[in-house]
Amino acid sequence: FFTMEGVHGNLVDNGFNLDSYGFDETKRLDVEDIMETIRAHAKIVIMCANSNTIRTIMLAAHDEGMTNGDYVFFNIELFNSSAYGNGAWKRDDIHDAKAKKAYSCLQTVTLLRTVKPEFEKFSLT
Repeated sequence: FFTMEGVHGNLVDNGFNLDSYGFDETKRLDVEDIMETIRAHAKIVIMCANSNTIRTIMLAAHDEGMTNGDYVFFNIELFNSSAYGNGAWKRDDIHDAKAKKAYSCLQTVTLLRTVKPEFEKFSLT
């Protein structure tokens, strides 16, 4: 939620109408309801969730015909962290081909991680 606060505020300040949809990633994801909500209220979807949830949503969006260019999907990764999981579409499963197509309309925004030794030293203290 806090990841999206700055983006949300900026969009509201610039006259965009926004809806939000919250869910608990530790419970079953109601993908059908998410898709219905997107269809009713959005053409631009900004998400912040772990990589498995993002993939599930993108696969559902593809199944619903929402990855043909009429909708835009953004995934915001606040941290370059393994806690979010592997953000790639490829999982070596039966859904890889569909996921590859679905991810073609997903833009992922993430922080640039520096490899400078000074930053590594600072981040460890």
